[in-house]
Amino acid sequence: LWSAASKAAPGGYCAIFDANGVQTLARSYSALAQTGTLVIYGFHTNLPTSSMLNPLAWARMLVGILRMPRFDPMDLVLSSKSVA
Repeated sequence: LWSAASKAAPGGYCAIFDANGVQTLARSYSALAQTGTLVIYGFHTNLPTSSMLNPLAWARMLVGILRMPRFDPMDLVLSSKSVA
């Protein structure tokens, strides 16, 4: 999917809307054009797969949050990108 997206917009995208979260945030951010915006509106990949929230599910969600990419404010300014 990402290779096809890169071919479709070699200069990057003005806006990317990411509902998956942890697994796709870094790649979504790297596919932005200068002055592009990454809109994060969900964390589907961090939700538990079963209907019960047992201690193991909470631990997995915590690990997912800790693995989430961090966005350096100075890099955002220098690259003219934004995360919302």
